[in-house]
Amino acid sequence: MQRIGKHIRDRRLALGLSVPRLANAAETTTRYMEMIEAGSRYPSLMTLFRIAAALDTTASELLVGVEAPLASVG
Repeated sequence: MQRIGKHIRDRRLALGLSVPRLANAAETTTRYMEMIEAGSRYPSLMTLFRIAAALDTTASELLVGVEAPLASVG
């Protein structure tokens, strides 16, 4: 999931946004946004949509190249 964070960080930097400004626009906290960018937290689907909107892109673009880990099947 670090790839999502990298996509978010790269897009944020390309737009010249600070982490606090992006976090505010995405209606989340600066610390949570830092953790998402670092890959230590996974954004919920709604948070991902808000981040994408704040970055003037789509959630699909932020997910390019990302594969979900397989859940263990019992």
